[in-house]
Amino acid sequence: MRALRTITWASLFMGMLAAGCGDDGATEATATGAVSFEHHECAACGMIVREQPAPRGQLIHRDGTRAHFCAISDLAVYVGAPSPHGAPTSIYVEVMAPDATPDDLSTDERSWSAVDDVTFVVGSFERPVMGEPVLTFSTEEEGRAAAARLDGRAIGWEGLLTELARRADEPH
Repeated sequence: MRALRTITWASLFMGMLAAGCGDDGATEATATGAVSFEHHECAACGMIVREQPAPRGQLIHRDGTRAHFCAISDLAVYVGAPSPHGAPTSIYVEVMAPDATPDDLSTDERSWSAVDDVTFVVGSFERPVMGEPVLTFSTEEEGRAAAARLDGRAIGWEGLLTELARRADEPH
């Protein structure tokens, strides 16, 4: 009888486990990786993200809450502020084509990469978007080529956070 109870409990446990494993209905809050924009508002300024030109960003907090951003500079400011949702566990940005320029104002969605895999280009160029103009490239080689072409600087994620904080402290 004891062996039968053990088998029954084991079967019940395995059935419950199997029922959860095949569930493709992951919600946005529990999904990992970047997701496409729909009606999302920028967590920093409230603008509709898909209506703004790329590059845009998104992050996932420790509790699974996702935040979307219409500009890389909005994302950088948000990352620096404490959140009731916990620290970010993943941060993604759209990457631009190797020949992208600051006047590329397309709102088409682009491919996503984790911020640690992206090269950011900043400089004295102007871009008619909210926040500081930042371009994103999927490889260091593409970023350096764009920086040379645009008289800018190619930097990583931590360098970008430092640069944007420095610019925010400058008198205007």
